[in-house]
Amino acid sequence: MKIELSELINHPISDVFTFYADDHLQNHPRWDSEMHLSLATDGAVGIGTVFNRRHTHFGDPIEGSMTVIEFERDELFGLAIDDGFGEFYARLRFEQVGESSTRVSAVVDVPSMPDSADASRLIAVAEKWLHNTEDLL
Repeated sequence: MKIELSELINHPISDVFTFYADDHLQNHPRWDSEMHLSLATDGAVGIGTVFNRRHTHFGDPIEGSMTVIEFERDELFGLAIDDGFGEFYARLRFEQVGESSTRVSAVVDVPSMPDSADASRLIAVAEKWLHNTEDLL
């Protein structure tokens, strides 16, 4: 199952990319209060960076990891996520709109989830973090 969402954020692309990618460890829990992250690798965020994650989106705590698999400055940030349900992927594409706005297009791909499954909770979580970005920047 693939979920695609998009949001226009009234901030420059460099600020939005930094918020989502470079400062992912600090900011992910800000837009998603049910998520707790720690860094499992050293250095700046980039391809190969691994985060440990623990969330309560579905009730009981679920632990797993996220690995950065795509990182193109001000263009693309992609993660492979494994949290016990099998691996899935999140990809954010950044596009400059006008002088100082950015369109963030998100794709969440859960290969193990059939297209007929109820994705309402997953969509709600993704919509929440996209909508919260404007207020957090």
